[in-house]
Amino acid sequence: LLVTPRKHIKNLNSLVTKKDAEIVRDMMAVGKTAIEIAEGHQTSTVPIQYCFHVPPNNSIDHLHLHAIAYPDEMSWSGFIKYNTYMPYCELAT
Repeated sequence: LLVTPRKHIKNLNSLVTKKDAEIVRDMMAVGKTAIEIAEGHQTSTVPIQYCFHVPPNNSIDHLHLHAIAYPDEMSWSGFIKYNTYMPYCELAT
């Protein structure tokens, strides 16, 4: 699931203020709510990984958050692309 802010923000490196941190928290809340609706229940039982791709490894110049339900069940290619232990994918917390 991709979550994008209404205000244009170029990428993760453009986030520098406390207000920007609020935007990220709001994006995570939207992702959580959307997954809850899709799953039909509270996400406390659904593992969710929230991450951003780090420039220059982002393909879209508009900030977007990946909200991934059941990240342990990703395909091998998904694991490589959204691996938050790699420098190109930053875990949102």
